[in-house]
Amino acid sequence: MPRFYQRPAFQAFLLIAVMAILSYTSYAGEPAPDLYASWLAGLAWANGTVGDIYPQNTGVFDLLAPAAWYEQLRGTDYSDALYPFIYPPIWAVLTGALTKITTYSTFSAIASFVNPIILSLCVLLAGRIVGLKQVNVILLVAGQVLLFTTWVGQLALVQNQPQILVAFLTLLAIERARAQHNFSAGAALALAASIKLYPAVFIFFFIASGHKKMVLPFILFGAALGGLSVALAGWPLHVVFLDQVKTIAQTVLITPISFSIDPLVGQLFFVDDLPQMERPDWAKLGTANEGTHLAYLFAAKSDLWKQVNSGIALILLAGGCWAMHKARNTAKSGWLWAIFMGLYALASPLSWSYHYIAIVAFAPYIARHISPRKTLLALACVFLPISIPAPVLYLGISIVPMPFQVFGTVSLIAFVGLVTWVAIFRSQIAPKV
Repeated sequence: MPRFYQRPAFQAFLLIAVMAILSYTSYAGEPAPDLYASWLAGLAWANGTVGDIYPQNTGVFDLLAPAAWYEQLRGTDYSDALYPFIYPPIWAVLTGALTKITTYSTFSAIASFVNPIILSLCVLLAGRIVGLKQVNVILLVAGQVLLFTTWVGQLALVQNQPQILVAFLTLLAIERARAQHNFSAGAALALAASIKLYPAVFIFFFIASGHKKMVLPFILFGAALGGLSVALAGWPLHVVFLDQVKTIAQTVLITPISFSIDPLVGQLFFVDDLPQMERPDWAKLGTANEGTHLAYLFAAKSDLWKQVNSGIALILLAGGCWAMHKARNTAKSGWLWAIFMGLYALASPLSWSYHYIAIVAFAPYIARHISPRKTLLALACVFLPISIPAPVLYLGISIVPMPFQVFGTVSLIAFVGLVTWVAIFRSQIAPKV
């Protein structure tokens, strides 16, 4: 019998702990604007200024926070970016309760330690989904490296992005359903959808995959969370939130890290229709918010563009359900989740780099189906263009306003293509490791 320190489970625990400590020491204390948006929304709820939770809806999603937030922070030492709160109202209410018992620095520090643990667990869950029976330490390390050293995972850690938890819960739901633990699978998916709405769409994939018994727990937990949100925050605030979601879907927003098809098309074909807007005087705050113009491009979509988006979403839903149904009980079924989550992110109106966490978690397991050398070469080609230092390589490119967005989107399209090739042509071959 191997000694305890030779067991893969202990080695994995040690690796996860080390990465958590390294991440914490690197990023704890960072402003984390994404998490700070939730904190400011919680403060608005706690102070009774409900109108300051969500930004004013101007018909386009301009990525500006509520005007009251800038006024609130003006004169303080806060100088980082300020983003809007675009999550369901229940999280403003719950964060509001936290603001009364702790400080933002404590809240952020806890998140800075928990998030890298969750990020590493995503890699382990992806392994189980594609059929790995026990922990493979080498592949775990490979997954950690990919997530912690690219803009997919590293930015999420710096920002303490809730998407880390959403990715974990989505992968947990898939893994639990495949293990026939339907109650926990439904609960995990419902919780993920209560943070960011899009995981709710995946319930159709679960049904097509034969996991119909998780539908009832999903509905019950989802209804309970939705009912609690309405009971705590009231229906009018939910109307404001849903209007924000609708506005996001009707806007094309181009930033360096908005890795999806909409901003790619916008840059390549409609850049003249996307002028750089002036920053309003009320939205000037600190060094990150003092420019005369906003550092990103945005515009309302045409009716045709919105119709194409809707058509693509329906095609992906129908195609995903068909593929999941045909692949039930086959070796490729686990890989299909990575493919269609990736396609969904690429087709989504607003996908940041960290929306691909759940998909990239599958990357190291490609080595189970092709040689390590070919895997290393393929992953290097895909992920080096979106590694942390990569943006400096694109500074001299002026063909498009934001070249990193182009390279990032193309890289992730290539990765989804690589996973698709593995699923179709290699998944039936006995795994090498």
